[in-house]
Amino acid sequence: MKLRIDLQYDFEYGGFIADCPALPGCMSQGKTRKEALKNIREAIRGYIKVLRKHHQTVPLAPGLLAAQIKRAKLTIEEFNQLRRKSKGQ
Repeated sequence: MKLRIDLQYDFEYGGFIADCPALPGCMSQGKTRKEALKNIREAIRGYIKVLRKHHQTVPLAPGLLAAQIKRAKLTIEEFNQLRRKSKGQ
């Protein structure tokens, strides 16, 4: 799974802030770009681990959802039906 990571320098902190918009609240930081990226990857792994532990699905990034539908050649309605079935609804 590929997730977008937003990285920006924070002058007050004196380092980089990393955010994963597809996972609400999943953020990290580091004094260097390398450290911030390493930390956000670790945060993403932890975030997904907790979701799975509580039997929740990992949210799909908006572009990723469209790409999956296109690749599978499904209509949005067909995709939603399959998704509901997989969740047991």
